[in-house]
Amino acid sequence: SAWRDLGGLLMIPFGNTLRAKALIGLKRFDEAKGLLDEGVEIINRTGHRMHEAEVYRVLGELYEQQPTPDIQASESSYLKAMVVAHSQEARGFELRAAMSLARLWQAQGKRSEACELLAPVYNWFTEGFDTHDLETARKLLDSLH
Repeated sequence: SAWRDLGGLLMIPFGNTLRAKALIGLKRFDEAKGLLDEGVEIINRTGHRMHEAEVYRVLGELYEQQPTPDIQASESSYLKAMVVAHSQEARGFELRAAMSLARLWQAQGKRSEACELLAPVYNWFTEGFDTHDLETARKLLDSLH
């Protein structure tokens, strides 16, 4: 709150995303949605878009995990996260968004579409294959084949 009181908005969307993930895990969806909406509002107001893709990806998780899932909104949020990350050349955020959407599609029986989406994003990477995200992506790809 001290940071916010001084007008520091730069990291608030990212912080809100972390808090929202925790709240989603606790099934406190309304609070999580409020934090994510605030993150989007700050991003739009300031034009500082460094964490925009991750905000939309977590919003997709919220839509997918809430008591009455909104699969269309979830898919739309994941796609927006991918587009934003791709336009920013933020490969890590794009990989996370692609994994989220691939999991959603896998659950819907769209295994080939999920694989076609995730494989090219995964294949951009030439190093770091021992990182959590790339290990998770590899396991997901293996399960889609």
